[in-house]
Amino acid sequence: MSETDPAPMMRAAVQGTTSLLASALAESMRELGRVDPLTSVVFMSTISAVFSPSKPAGHVFTEVDWNDVAEQEVRRLGRNSPGYVIYQASKTAAETAFWRFGRETGAGFGMTALCPAYVTPFSAIRGPRRLKTYPALSLARRSTSQSPSQA
Repeated sequence: MSETDPAPMMRAAVQGTTSLLASALAESMRELGRVDPLTSVVFMSTISAVFSPSKPAGHVFTEVDWNDVAEQEVRRLGRNSPGYVIYQASKTAAETAFWRFGRETGAGFGMTALCPAYVTPFSAIRGPRRLKTYPALSLARRSTSQSPSQA
């Protein structure tokens, strides 16, 4: 990640998320009388929004955990923030905005955030019949899950 100014990335992450949700909400309101109304929205987040280096070694991360460090670091370091910290902060801010939108609007559709871990792409080894794959762990938060208090 080579971005050095966190403001545009943070703004794009949050505004992009809320803009899409506003469109989904408007569409679901328009479809209320239809046979197949919008019933759920799935947000692709990341394990970066869950993992926090402030947790002790051996901590088992669950849907109630949030990255409580990245946004603080971006505020503290500003343009000196490393790109990966800006990424983590923007993804945490975007998912926080996702859950806040659901609470504030009373969205009439289910909301789920998927938080996959880093997955390396498939690697071809000696032709297409022999592919090396890598397992990945992931986490899902649902609208019944606890969302961050700072949201």
